[in-house]
Amino acid sequence: VTVLASGGVRNPLDVVRAQALGAKAVGMAGVMLRVAMSDGADGAIEVLNLWKTRIRQIYALLGVRAAEELTSTDVMVTGRSAQRARARNIDVTRFADRVRI
Repeated sequence: VTVLASGGVRNPLDVVRAQALGAKAVGMAGVMLRVAMSDGADGAIEVLNLWKTRIRQIYALLGVRAAEELTSTDVMVTGRSAQRARARNIDVTRFADRVRI
């Protein structure tokens, strides 16, 4: 199954979280449309470049070089996301202690 994440993506960390949970692509249209409406195309390009830099920094902090490597990174699912998962009988604890290969 190919997973695409979209909706609710607010920042670069959300992108990396979605990738770590298995998303092959992450949509961020809402943020980019708001930026484009307020700051035009140049503003949107600037934000895209900033996000690219931040994502690379997060990768470096996690010790990974590519999105594929994130699937072995530990992820703590908490708050409303964890509540929603529990309501659907999804065990999110399996993401908290993944073995790196």
